[in-house]
This record gives sequence, C-alpha cells and structure tokens, in this order.
Amino acid sequence: MTDIELAKQWITEKQQANRPADFEDTASDALDELIQEDPSRAFKIVHTIVQHADDEKVLASLGAGPLEDLINSDLAAQFIDDILEHARQDKNWRFALGCVWPSETKSKETYKKVTDAIKLYFPNGTP
Repeated sequence: MTDIELAKQWITEKQQANRPADFEDTASDALDELIQEDPSRAFKIVHTIVQHADDEKVLASLGAGPLEDLINSDLAAQFIDDILEHARQDKNWRFALGCVWPSETKSKETYKKVTDAIKLYFPNGTP
C-alpha cells in the first residue's frame, strides 16, 4: 500500500461510525507499526492525513493517536520543530496538536514545546 493509500484508508476507518466490535483497523495498525519501525515514513503519512482530513473527528483521532505517539516517542526531537511549524501555519495541524496529551517522561524540552504551543493556540484548553 502506498503512503497516500494508507493515509486515505486511515481516514476512512476513522470516519466509519457504528463499526462492529470485530472491525479490523488495518490502516491504523499499519501506521502504529510504522511509528515504531519507520517513524520518518509515519510522519509523512500523518502529514498526508492532515492534508486530506475534512472533519474534526478524524483530526482528533490523529492527534490523540499517531501524532501523540510520534511526539511521545524517543525520536520526537527529529519531528517536533516540523510539527510545530505546520501547526503555526495550518488550522488542521493546530487542531490535531491540540488533541495530543504530551508525556513528561520522554523529553522535557519536547514536552515544554508542545504544551506551550497548545496553550498558545487553545488558551481556554484543548479544541
């Protein structure tokens, strides 16, 4: 599956309401695996999802899922400045970032950058 196909399938999975309990989130599982095995590719797919997402439910799932996982990973430092720059320029990125729950246990610097950005964009709390 190409990156764009994976991104679009991920969006489709998140848009499906009333999924059966045994529904398989194939694209979600693939993206979760990429975050561990190929975080650079995972970041590109997250970016593609943000570009193609057209509703807040999808962006919230992205923020509280894959984006949060990237930000809370050991490799967050290589992505955080790009994430914050995208959030500065794009409302979808800002919304997704606002749904992240950053972890203090990894990088104190990354934690501070993320929490400062969320406070700047959402002074009354998350989106």
